[in-house]
Amino acid sequence: MLFVKETKTIICFFFKFYSILNRNLKTMKTFTISLQRVAFFAFILAVMSGCATLDKAALRDLDRTPFEPIALQPSFDIYEMRIDIEREKNLERTPDSSYSEEEESYQTLGFYLGNGLFYDLNRNLSLLVPDLFGVGTSDNFIIREFDREAFTERVYRREPDLFNIEYDGLIRWVYRTKLESTDTTLVVNRGLLRKYTLSWTDTTLRHRGLIFSTRILPQPGGFYVPQLIFRRHFFQNGQVIDLENSYRIVNDNNSIVIYKKTWHGGFKPKYTMIRSDYDVYIFNRRQRGYRLAYVGNELIVFKNRREIKRYVLQQ
Repeated sequence: MLFVKETKTIICFFFKFYSILNRNLKTMKTFTISLQRVAFFAFILAVMSGCATLDKAALRDLDRTPFEPIALQPSFDIYEMRIDIEREKNLERTPDSSYSEEEESYQTLGFYLGNGLFYDLNRNLSLLVPDLFGVGTSDNFIIREFDREAFTERVYRREPDLFNIEYDGLIRWVYRTKLESTDTTLVVNRGLLRKYTLSWTDTTLRHRGLIFSTRILPQPGGFYVPQLIFRRHFFQNGQVIDLENSYRIVNDNNSIVIYKKTWHGGFKPKYTMIRSDYDVYIFNRRQRGYRLAYVGNELIVFKNRREIKRYVLQQ
């Protein structure tokens, strides 16, 4: 009986020891897996933080070339082929009574500032892709766009009396715009409710539509846009442009600095533009932003270090 009792005790001890050992092994395995996961996510964060900025060494060592002089010129954009620098936001109320930020739509009228910069009357500041290729507002062109984020392709085709946007895919779709132009007018016809006329002189620009009409008119030192209650003012003094006291664009030869008005009334640098013979950089104080790389007839757009779009000019 004693032998049986001792045997039972030994067996019980063995099973307890095995249970404790197995539990510890599982704990150690779980701990090891947890450490591996932490290390993996730390690696991912490190990679992401490195890619979340532009190449700082490339910025520092860039062989800069000067920009062309900036100029406040009333202009228009009917193509909406833009690279946003600062997109205006609006608060929109949702059905559950909360609010969300919505991007402001593009406006046709605005000001061309030189070096590809365009500021429209909806306060959107951007770069015009056709201008970055050296294409004028009345030139014919074919530009193919590859969007790496949306996985889409588009073809922008300008002809003397037509502008088409062709969407590639299983079902090819074409968005047509009829154009009628003279030396001082352009009639843009996108349908009954989207037909308007642009007319201009050396100092004025007018938009006449079925619903919406506006004008850009000259004043000493710049231009103004009349409205029902107040005027919107735009000025240039040398190589400094003030856009309705919201943005200030300054060209200091080797860089263009974009200032934005702060809540206390002053101006603070928001973006800096620099360029070489082949690259253009637009970045904030944390060195985050865009790099535009010219390779032959291609313009490659990087957001920080990640390619987001590619434009190909077809002759």
